[in-house]
Amino acid sequence: MADSTRYPLPFVPHHQSPETPGENPILFAFRGRDLLVTNDLNLPSVEEIDSQGVEAVRTQYLGRLGERHCYSAELPHDAQAETGFRFADLRMLFATLDEMIHTLAGRAVQIVEWDRTHQYCGVCAEPTQLSEADRSRSCPKCKIPTYPRLAPAMIVAVEKGDQILLARSPHFPAGIMSVLAGFVEPGESAEEAVMREVFEETSIIVKNVEYFFEPGLALSELSHARIPGRIRFGRDRDRRRGNRRGRLVRGGRDAYRLPGQDQYLAVADSRFPRAERAARP
Repeated sequence: MADSTRYPLPFVPHHQSPETPGENPILFAFRGRDLLVTNDLNLPSVEEIDSQGVEAVRTQYLGRLGERHCYSAELPHDAQAETGFRFADLRMLFATLDEMIHTLAGRAVQIVEWDRTHQYCGVCAEPTQLSEADRSRSCPKCKIPTYPRLAPAMIVAVEKGDQILLARSPHFPAGIMSVLAGFVEPGESAEEAVMREVFEETSIIVKNVEYFFEPGLALSELSHARIPGRIRFGRDRDRRRGNRRGRLVRGGRDAYRLPGQDQYLAVADSRFPRAERAARP
């Protein structure tokens, strides 16, 4: 394992578990893609998770956060949370978990899902084996390694003047709306993905695509729209609304909940730079 005293980031990833978990380890226990948390939406301790009396299907070592070793666990699909605990979607925990813990939980759920879905070779159906050299599983017959899958995605703020476009997917919880997002297709640039996704979902043609922050591999961009006519939403969008900065406030019909909390999102000028400032010929 890399020397954490010299590692440039707070979390040191690794695939090989230490002989002992050390003091105060961190465990992310998932039922499917839902994380076991307390009723007040905090990550339970290992002792609290053990008290659930549920045997994990399989576990994975993630690495070390400071001096704390981190693990993930796949729970049975029918596991039930005891009193005082619940299972929650990570997207609904965005505003409640500590930022680093939420980031590690996002890493953990992907590794759990990869490990669960790659127990057998996709070519000959032979059981795969964990590699000791890296984070991979390989077939002892075909010698084909499989690694955790990365799926680059884009999320874009489409602005027109002092308005920003929000949309609602049919599967969203009540009261939740979002800027547009989607996956990057093979052979496609991030800019092309922005133009395609926005046009497919709204018939809007975007221009002046700019990056304004980049969390992980979700490429976040600011676009200014040329609207040729009436907005027409695709099948995966059932609602849209153009909202002026500062209009999304607590209460009222124009208010939308922030995922994970009974709070409301206020769009600030500092988060979305003004179109006038960013526009180019």
